[in-house]
Amino acid sequence: MFDKTIKVLTIIAEGRFGGPQRQILELAKGLKEHKIETMVVCPNYDSTRFQNLLKEQNTPFKAIRIHRITKDIGHLLKFIILFIPELLHLMRIIKEYKPDIVHCNGAWQIKGIIAAKLTKTRSYWYLNDTYMPGYILWLFRIISKLFGDEYIGSSIRTQQFYAPHLPKGKEDMTIVLPPVNTDQFNPETNDTCSDIEAYEGLKVVTVANVNPIKGYEMFVEMVAKVNASTKIPCKFFAAGKKLDNQQKLLLKLNNRMKELNIDNVELMGGRVDVTNILKSADVFVCCSLSESGPMVVFEAMSMENPVVSTDVGDVATLFGNKENGIIVPVNDADQMAKEVVMLLEDEAKRLQLGKNARKVAINVVDTACCVRAHANAYRNTIYPKAIATSII
Repeated sequence: MFDKTIKVLTIIAEGRFGGPQRQILELAKGLKEHKIETMVVCPNYDSTRFQNLLKEQNTPFKAIRIHRITKDIGHLLKFIILFIPELLHLMRIIKEYKPDIVHCNGAWQIKGIIAAKLTKTRSYWYLNDTYMPGYILWLFRIISKLFGDEYIGSSIRTQQFYAPHLPKGKEDMTIVLPPVNTDQFNPETNDTCSDIEAYEGLKVVTVANVNPIKGYEMFVEMVAKVNASTKIPCKFFAAGKKLDNQQKLLLKLNNRMKELNIDNVELMGGRVDVTNILKSADVFVCCSLSESGPMVVFEAMSMENPVVSTDVGDVATLFGNKENGIIVPVNDADQMAKEVVMLLEDEAKRLQLGKNARKVAINVVDTACCVRAHANAYRNTIYPKAIATSII
């Protein structure tokens, strides 16, 4: 009876492709080897790339009308007005698919959690951030106490952030770092990015959508300080979507670069060739103000990039004492500039840091590690813990 296939219904209310969607894909593919089948429910808008990738790897999915909590007033109104119809739709899907577990991504994904409870299906709530507006935390606290079952955190800091808002006895959640396919993110099997390689000097790369939480203002200040501190020719490449709702920030960044006479930054916009971009990086930087993972840092490590990152998520636990990467305080452009300059001027240090980083990525954040952790968690929910441990 313990060899039966477990069915998981994964619900995500964000269609735009990013780290969470990539994680869902990797998990769905890897869990098949553990006799765990996954079906995905996602929005029917802004999710074309996600849907296509699900089709390519033969992961079943349903694209439906589902809205989430957001700052966009029109979308938020639809979330409220259509709450009951969308909740009922999710309940119908659960009853039709008959999963053993409903897995929901993000603290704001409350409809799936409620639908699971109302259909008497066990749920896992995957929490993947370390910042949330107060009103969402308030709502999360209520929903988790009334409807939540089990929780997975994407970092220790995520656990610490949400612990005060969880039901008693659930504070010690399972921790699973965001997964990286280290076979795909492999410097030996990927080509460089021609757009970046056209520049002959050293390349400093970041990958993040243009929004305040990603620390782009710090990034610009850091560039100015690097330019003033070294004569080594270098250029900074930032790959990430220029979102429509961040036009004011984009204008602010461009104006600040003019004030600082910065002419060696290229905002590349949204890209799908992330592995190629990372392959071309001599140094990778993460300037985020708040993160849970962050997955892109783990991807850069897998690509043997020497990484300088702000102290977000659980990055510091992977970096060691500057052996596998370099940590700087959040919003400290001076310290980041100092560390970037050090790496630009020390090729041997860059190469050694990159090699160490890939070893850590393979051993700690490879997809196989994440898949095993999820498989254990799911089976421990369905079977007694001692039995589940013995059969994995």
